[in-house]
Amino acid sequence: MKNYILKYTSYSSNIFPGDAIDIKVAYFAGIQFSLEYNSCFIYFDVVTSDNRPIVLSFRMECESEKEFNDTLAMYSHLFINGITAAVNIPSLTAVSCFYKQTTKLNVYYQIYALQLNSDDDRTIFKITMDRNIFFQIMFIMNKVRNYDNLSCNGNAIMLNKFNYFKPDIELVKLAHYTPHITALQKLYCSKPKFFDKDFICYCIVTFTKDMNSLNLCFPVRIKNIYRKYKSKFTLDIKKFEEQMEESDIPSYFITDGFPVEYSLSADIPMSKFMFVGISVHCKGENKYFNIPEDMFENIGKLCMEILEK
Repeated sequence: MKNYILKYTSYSSNIFPGDAIDIKVAYFAGIQFSLEYNSCFIYFDVVTSDNRPIVLSFRMECESEKEFNDTLAMYSHLFINGITAAVNIPSLTAVSCFYKQTTKLNVYYQIYALQLNSDDDRTIFKITMDRNIFFQIMFIMNKVRNYDNLSCNGNAIMLNKFNYFKPDIELVKLAHYTPHITALQKLYCSKPKFFDKDFICYCIVTFTKDMNSLNLCFPVRIKNIYRKYKSKFTLDIKKFEEQMEESDIPSYFITDGFPVEYSLSADIPMSKFMFVGISVHCKGENKYFNIPEDMFENIGKLCMEILEK
């Protein structure tokens, strides 16, 4: 399933010359399907920085009939609601990927969108948003691609959590940090079945750069050697958490991980994996963590080294 993206050159001369529409919140509002386009449209109720309601949708193209049918079966009950279902609310559909803009003061993300079924459906509008709202949209898109449950079931706040994050949350890029795992720590897991070839365990990874260090509680998939080294694991989550709480180093539990797609242009997105961590020591403090793909493999090897020592 991929985003519907037009070439910038196909609409660059039709971009509305006025100020950009700046978004301050974006709440997931449902999914609508189009048999004609073999696509689904993910809808968000949006409030702009000057308190105007608009509807923003993203067209996701299914790459096969099976993918369309599977998505339809999973989400056909998620009818659009909220202001999205209201009459006479401006409705915009994205036609570009997100692209990153950096100023001296902040980082923000921008897309272009058009107003379908309007008197002038060729005019393209510029939309901007901060990192939190960009992550909110990426968070929902990733759930749709993974067929995750999007029925709120009274938990709408958790589904739309990034709207409530502080706008100045720090993004920590770990590419130049060195990961290591303390040999004395116990790894946490749910006891794997005997015939499982591999399983997920959690370990505390310390990342160091110059004089700076931080701990992340990390999920790692390793081969099933639990019975051989079970003295190095704990099945008690509270005992595992105590290791983080007793550390003098700033420590974070990873709460979410998902890819984000953006570019330095409006045409071709690149994908990076982002993690969201919540502080063990400071109540309610969150940070974003960008971890290079090759570091995941390295962390898995570190886990195995610790177990086999």
